[in-house]
Amino acid sequence: MPARRLWCVAAVFALVAVCSCDGQESRFPSEPTSPTAERDAPQLSASLTQLRIYEGTRKINAQIVNSDDSTVTVTSVQLRASGSVTLPPTPKNTVYEPGRTIDLSTRFGNPYCDPGAGLHPVFRLGLADGTVVDLPVNASGIATLRRLQDRECNLERISTIASIDLGDRFTRVVVGSNEYLRGTLVLERPADAAALGTSRDILRVDELVGSVLVRLLPYRSSVPAVLEPGQRRLSIPILIGTYRCDEHARSQALQAFVWSAFLLESRQRQPGDVAQRFIIEPDRQLETRTLVLIEDVCG
Repeated sequence: MPARRLWCVAAVFALVAVCSCDGQESRFPSEPTSPTAERDAPQLSASLTQLRIYEGTRKINAQIVNSDDSTVTVTSVQLRASGSVTLPPTPKNTVYEPGRTIDLSTRFGNPYCDPGAGLHPVFRLGLADGTVVDLPVNASGIATLRRLQDRECNLERISTIASIDLGDRFTRVVVGSNEYLRGTLVLERPADAAALGTSRDILRVDELVGSVLVRLLPYRSSVPAVLEPGQRRLSIPILIGTYRCDEHARSQALQAFVWSAFLLESRQRQPGDVAQRFIIEPDRQLETRTLVLIEDVCG
C-alpha cells in the first residue's frame, strides 16, 4: 500500500478514536455546579437565644444577621448540634433585607446528657434559590444552648429522685385578711427508685414562685422542705392567691399559670449552689378555680 494511503488510513483511525473518546465522556457528564459554587455565599451570621416566656421549653430563636449587600429569603431553619438530636427543619418564608436582623423560631432536640459531648452548633438555613447554608453559632449562642441543655439534663436527673406535682385537693381559706386556695405540692419517689439508685438521694424545695398575676406561697413556713433519704413522699402545704388586681396585669399576663419550684439535691444550700427551676403548671380545673378566686378578690 502506498505511503500516502497508509497515512490517510492512520488519520481516519485517529479521528475515530478521538470521536469515540468524546462520545464516552458525554455519557458521564460531570456533576452540575451548585449555585453556591457559582457565587459567594451570602454574608450571614447567627446566634441562639430564648425568650423568657419560653423558658422551660425547647423553643429557641435563631438570630440571623444579614451583612450582605443583597436580599436573602430563608425558607427553612434547623439546629444541628452534636450534643442533641437533630429535628426536622422548621419551614419559613422570611425576607432579609441588607442589614436586617430577624429571629427565626425553631426547637432543639433531646440532649444526650453526655458530659464529654461537645456542642458544635450550626443553624442550617434553606434559601429560596435552593442553596443550603450552615452558620456556626457564636459564643454567646453556644453558652445559651449549653445552659438550656444542662437544665434539661439536671431535671432529668431530678425526675429519677422524685416527681413534683400539685395535689388533688384545694380549698378556699382566709389567711389573715386575704383569700387563698390551700392545697399541697407533692414530691413522690418513683416505684423503681431503688433500682435507679436514687432512693436515698435528697431533694430540697428551696423556693416557690408564682407569676405576675398569681401568688404561690408556702403555708406556715413549709419551705424550704426536704425529701429525706428513704422517705417515699413529701407533701408541702401551699397557698394560691393573687398579687395584683389592676386590669393591665389581668389582661396582659402571658404566663399566669406557669409557676416554679426551685430545687436542690442537698439538705442545706451551700455557697455557689444553683437551684434548678422546675415548672409547675396547674390543670384546667385548678386554673378555673384560681381565676374565680381572682375575680372574687379583685371584683
